[in-house]
Amino acid sequence: MIIALCGERPAPVTLIVRQSELAELIGVSRMTISKLVTEMEQAGLVVRKYRGLVVRDPEALRQWVRA
Repeated sequence: MIIALCGERPAPVTLIVRQSELAELIGVSRMTISKLVTEMEQAGLVVRKYRGLVVRDPEALRQWVRA
């Protein structure tokens, strides 16, 4: 879902979406999203911001998801 929200925009991509909104869109708990975002942060792919996320490199995120 995060990759889809990035579209074809150049990096970095700022997404104004709360974790609770992502969880609802995907159909999982907010805790699940929180854990996933933490993993993406630790991998250096995203940065949490107030009411959103910054995807540093959408292509690297695509590759991380496929791995």
